[in-house]
Amino acid sequence: MLKSVSACLRREIKHDFAALALYNAELHELRLHALDFPDDPAFLKQGQLIPLVGTPASLAFSSRKAVLRHRPDFNEFPADLMKQAYARGIKSGCAVPLICHDKIVGSMVLASLRESAFTEDDAELLTQIGTQVAIAVDNAQNFEKARFAQQQMERERDRSKLLLEVNNAVVSHLNLTELLRSVSPRLQELMFNDSVFIALCSPGETLEMLAIDLGRLGDAPFKEGMRIPIEGTPEEKAIRTGRGVLMRSVADIEKFPSPWVRYGRDHGVRSGCVNPLIAHGRTLGALGIVSLRDDTFTPESARLLEEISGQIAIAVENALNFENARTAEREAKQERDRSKLLLEVNNAVISHLNRSDLLKSVSARLRELMFADSVFIALCAPNNTIEMRALDLGKIENVAFKEGLRIPIEGTPEEEATKTGCTVLLRSVEEIQKFTSPWAIPFSTLRNVDLDDSFSAQKRAVISKLRYDSASHVFLQSRSRFWIEQGISGFA
Repeated sequence: MLKSVSACLRREIKHDFAALALYNAELHELRLHALDFPDDPAFLKQGQLIPLVGTPASLAFSSRKAVLRHRPDFNEFPADLMKQAYARGIKSGCAVPLICHDKIVGSMVLASLRESAFTEDDAELLTQIGTQVAIAVDNAQNFEKARFAQQQMERERDRSKLLLEVNNAVVSHLNLTELLRSVSPRLQELMFNDSVFIALCSPGETLEMLAIDLGRLGDAPFKEGMRIPIEGTPEEKAIRTGRGVLMRSVADIEKFPSPWVRYGRDHGVRSGCVNPLIAHGRTLGALGIVSLRDDTFTPESARLLEEISGQIAIAVENALNFENARTAEREAKQERDRSKLLLEVNNAVISHLNRSDLLKSVSARLRELMFADSVFIALCAPNNTIEMRALDLGKIENVAFKEGLRIPIEGTPEEEATKTGCTVLLRSVEEIQKFTSPWAIPFSTLRNVDLDDSFSAQKRAVISKLRYDSASHVFLQSRSRFWIEQGISGFA
């Protein structure tokens, strides 16, 4: 607009410089908002602050009158800006206030490299033009205010809609992964994040990834259930201070020394925002969003995430309470089943003098509750042996174990149990193989054991067809079939 007005004015009022300074009532400042002057960034630029005293523009603004000067006057206009103007050859000028409906919106200035370039008639004409320019400026400012208000209204609408959707998701989902997936698309629409996660405070100063939507970080190794040290992470700062952490650049991210933070940065994370999850005064963990772009998140984004975090914290607390209730229910059921089993064993002990009958009466319940495939009772016998006094083989077939069988106690789990008086728990084949007795594992169970891939399909087939009663725990593997070359049968 100024350049168009300036071009028209040059036909009537010769000038070398034109500028428009607008007043901001909230900040009480005058700023240069339009400029028609040869480019000189060291002198004046759009948005530059104009002193409220010591310049023709500020005098026209404060006095609401035209200011016409035919030559430089260092005493009247001592501002540094004017010294720079004089140094660049400006010799005369005219400044007029911009007044619309008795409201002053700024001032307009024309300047020349010649002395006495403007007359009183020029000042009068410029004053009338200033009134028209003021109306245009006022309309433009009102339009900007209306557009800003509309944008604010749209942001508030989207914010309220997002909070409502989060609230509905909190009510609808006890599973945090499903909750996060249900709100993640809307978060991306409004916050422009590329990934979102919920991390829970865990024992040992660690964080557990409770729920995560990697989004565009699909190749990153972060996954649900993963635990990482909390030290040196943005989550640590958010949880310790109870306040959000805004990272607008890689430089902000690099302030945190955790190797996991560096790992995220190496996978393209360039900005992020983390907020603590606090429910009823208890900090449960943190909600975080990250982006592959710089400066994606603003303080306004951080405030919105803070509100969302309050709702997510309720969901996390509900999920934890539900899980605790379910765990308590399982423990109560286990205790009930345990008490029932002990009662049945007690009744069986009272009812049966025969050990085989006793074992058979409780074996079914043992298999039901403890998922055992076989149950036996072995008694210490003379000559460092143990005698199978009662046996329910169950699913184990084709073995030499039977009631009345005596085997050496040395190198068996039973030896350790009888010597220490403690239960011996064997949770894997590796733990079974710690015992040196050849009776520790029957061949017939090998077909149910997962073997390493170093055994070929043919060897697996041989093992599956073995019918021996017992075997040593040692395996031999050779590079060639030397027994064929030597004419040996191959059986030990």
